[in-house]
Amino acid sequence: MMPPIAPKGHYVRITDNHPHLRDFFSAVFRGRIINDYHAKGCTKKAELEDPRHSSTCLIVKDIFASTCIGFVHRHFPPIKIVYLIRDPFSVVASKLRVLELGFWDREVSHDGFIHAAIYDDVLSPFSDMINTVFEKNDVFEVQFLLWCIQQYIALTYHRHGKVKYHICLYEKLLSDTKKELMDIAHFVGINSIPYEKMDDDIIYKPSAMTLQKNVDSNGIARNHFSDRQIDKGFYLLDCFGLRWLCDDRV
Repeated sequence: MMPPIAPKGHYVRITDNHPHLRDFFSAVFRGRIINDYHAKGCTKKAELEDPRHSSTCLIVKDIFASTCIGFVHRHFPPIKIVYLIRDPFSVVASKLRVLELGFWDREVSHDGFIHAAIYDDVLSPFSDMINTVFEKNDVFEVQFLLWCIQQYIALTYHRHGKVKYHICLYEKLLSDTKKELMDIAHFVGINSIPYEKMDDDIIYKPSAMTLQKNVDSNGIARNHFSDRQIDKGFYLLDCFGLRWLCDDRV
């Protein structure tokens, strides 16, 4: 048995060759697809003849990038992919908060980007465990599982050498901002960052989770959960070999 298939976060295989997919991603990377979240002043783009190339001044944010990361790397090799990973307890705490506020429909969003192709390519060893979690339908466990699946897909491609990208942990970006920004800059080909032009108030601006400087965002997130939930979260991390992405401290 497999969870219902939903269109959200559609999975694109690394081997897919559909022209409409290449055209769509080419338009994204050339700044031709604009939505309500597209920042004003960021639409300038280079008009390049080769559709595999993108503008050098465009940043694309995709929350479900792991479901298409292999395809993008294969068909658009010049693209520099920075994979930002946030602590799963913080992610799930945010999702449950949105559910509590009534802005999220648990019934239609719980299966997210689970598709038949993902099972065939990556998830078949975990099918029994995945089905058990979905049948139980505990909102914490389902959302934690989806986080694990999302990271596992991307990291599997990375581990097997099929996709090259820079991994950045969100919590490290908060705690050691300058170092993480420099690592990202080096990865994308920038040799220096003019920190003297950046106020410390900007560099060290606290996140919505920490509320104030030097507060452990992981600890705050886990305060929302019971010991049983925390133990279950770490169990799921261990199932996918992802504990290294999450601080063991509570």
